[in-house]
Amino acid sequence: MRSAPLLESHNGVSNPVLSAADVTDCANPEFVADPFYAFHDDTHHLFFEILDDGMGVIGHATSDNGLNWSYQQVILKEPFHLSYPYVFQSGGEWYMLPEHTAETQRSLRIYKAVQFPRSWVLAETALSGKRIIDPTLVQTDDTWFLFVSHDGASVELYFSDKWCTDTWIRHPKSPITETAYMGRMAGRPIGGEPLFLPFQDLRYLYGELVRCCRVDRLTPTEYSHTEIGGSPILRAQFTHKWNDRGMHHIDCSPVTEFGHDFVVVDGCNPVGAWSISLYQPTTRAETLLREQKLLRRQARRGKIIATAQLREAYRIYEEYGARELVRRVGERARDHVR
Repeated sequence: MRSAPLLESHNGVSNPVLSAADVTDCANPEFVADPFYAFHDDTHHLFFEILDDGMGVIGHATSDNGLNWSYQQVILKEPFHLSYPYVFQSGGEWYMLPEHTAETQRSLRIYKAVQFPRSWVLAETALSGKRIIDPTLVQTDDTWFLFVSHDGASVELYFSDKWCTDTWIRHPKSPITETAYMGRMAGRPIGGEPLFLPFQDLRYLYGELVRCCRVDRLTPTEYSHTEIGGSPILRAQFTHKWNDRGMHHIDCSPVTEFGHDFVVVDGCNPVGAWSISLYQPTTRAETLLREQKLLRRQARRGKIIATAQLREAYRIYEEYGARELVRRVGERARDHVR
């Protein structure tokens, strides 16, 4: 039996909130996809791919409340295809790491906003000679980690003490996935402690669903993850609507673990056109994340010592709930689910 969903369509909007029909400055907009969220100067921002006559460019939309979105303009265009505009802030500046298809310039291309959000310049390149698919950054303590696919069917992991230089070192546990089951990244990592990673499942149909893993270990020498009980968190709905054929991307407004009060996703309709919509965490998601944070804090205090026992507690809680965790693990687990 399929477990209760962690995400659901937002009850404050009529999805989709952005589609190709909203794009006003492209000759032949076919779809919009891969949305990434940012908040700046009291305004909500979305950056996303626009497929314009077969070529990907990066578009921009804004909102005063995070629910009602207005398309603005194309903000980044190159002679080659662009997508997956991973936007983030560091040192007070805004940067973007888009996927691209420049065969003669294979590298991680790092763009910097000279006038956010409309004007961007190429500031740096890294990983020269490597194909870059869905580059995704995470910082823990003083180390940056880069999750990226080079072949579209596995995910590699790199680390560095600085994200903006060409000093990335391939992680000893890389690749962290080696099959289409989790063949490439599917958006920004969720939360912080614990950290959750979204992956695309590419086994049957491109963009059909998104799986989610909790990161158990992430250091320059160690990496492990566990797929959560509520995975996949996004999937094709087969309802002849905006997400009939697939869902393959997620990003959250970064106020709580699963977002502010909305989660940005995309979906593919019956004719193959992607659009952007808003989801929200279900009660089960909010409870699960809160309790998993408590579990990890208790583990650090020594109340659950063995990593294997902690993972088993996670699994039981995700699948069966707090009462079953107490029944199976014993009275010692009661502290972890209050």
